[in-house]
Amino acid sequence: MAIVSCNCRKFSLGADWRPPVEFEQPIPRAVKKSPFYVAMLHKLTLLCFAVAIGMPGTTAYTKWQANILQTRGLAAEGHVTGVLDHTKRRSAFVSLSYEFRIASGEAVQGWDNVGQNYFDRLSTGSLVEIIYDPQKPERSAIRYPGMEEIFVPYRSFEFSLPIAIGVLAVYGVGVWLWRRQYSHEAQLLRYGEAVPAIVTNVRRRSFIGAYWIVFDYRLRDDGPNHPGRKYSIDSRTGSELEDYVRSATDKPVALVDPLDRSHSRLYVRGYGAATLV
Repeated sequence: MAIVSCNCRKFSLGADWRPPVEFEQPIPRAVKKSPFYVAMLHKLTLLCFAVAIGMPGTTAYTKWQANILQTRGLAAEGHVTGVLDHTKRRSAFVSLSYEFRIASGEAVQGWDNVGQNYFDRLSTGSLVEIIYDPQKPERSAIRYPGMEEIFVPYRSFEFSLPIAIGVLAVYGVGVWLWRRQYSHEAQLLRYGEAVPAIVTNVRRRSFIGAYWIVFDYRLRDDGPNHPGRKYSIDSRTGSELEDYVRSATDKPVALVDPLDRSHSRLYVRGYGAATLV
């Protein structure tokens, strides 16, 4: 983690101080969701629903494939042609490639997962019994010796459905937190009092491609014994973050809740879940 600190000069706060022009509109000020906030909500929605639908969906698809082979599959003799490279990442199962001939004499290639115990009994060229779909021969599987049914390793609905429900629950909490953040920021932008602030320190930080900054600041009217205030922002790139720093330290402004002056936020133009219209 890289940490860089700097002490920022204190700006002159004369009687002619004026807030940025966007704060001169009448209260309640016009506020909208920032493009960043909307984009993050869309990404969160797509990601969570893709996982939540994908897990039980792949389970259902695998069971459907197995049922087709069980109900209308034909048996054929095949032989192992090799071990697929990606099986190195598996532990309980190994992926084998094989070749077999269908009733018409055509050679068909396929692959299937087999348990480690059965794999230990096989090698390239070993004979295996194949069950294939006569309507779609590439849909096939290896039948274990002595088993009337094919063995298809798939996760059960008892496993995938709770995970899908959990992902959706996490999504719900995430959306609630994002909306809560927007609500708080929008409230300050609509009704907050814009007052001059003093940025006393800027701490730049980065970690594995992530960039963020912590501002130490105080309000002009804060007494000498008032605890320091902090506000942190993050960004996708270091250059974008520097734009935010310039915005925050050039005649710094803070928004203060008129009903609770302990609730404040350093104003950074263009940053946040909510933004002024």
